[in-house]
Amino acid sequence: MAMKRLDHTTLGALDNGAVGLLIDEAIASAMNDLSDRGDDGQPRTVTITLEMKRKGRTPVVEAKVCAKVPPYRSGPTSGAEKAIGNGQAGLYFQPMNADNADQPTMFDEE
Repeated sequence: MAMKRLDHTTLGALDNGAVGLLIDEAIASAMNDLSDRGDDGQPRTVTITLEMKRKGRTPVVEAKVCAKVPPYRSGPTSGAEKAIGNGQAGLYFQPMNADNADQPTMFDEE
């Protein structure tokens, strides 16, 4: 097989085709996240970085592929700050009521 010049059409063939698979997976990951939670208005990005250097006298290229999606976030849970000893504070919350840490429940353990 003849040697290929590195350009946008041959990029996926690097590392015996592994780079193409990495790019496809990153695109799929970003698109799946966009489909799942894309109403948040945040962008999803796929970044392909080519590092070109010499190993001895031989030029080598290494690809890095990254899909970046917004972080997953929970809703806020209100807590109460209480002393736990030695001058330190602990955060206490009500697992059954994220808005009010002091809300009593029928089944309090205390």
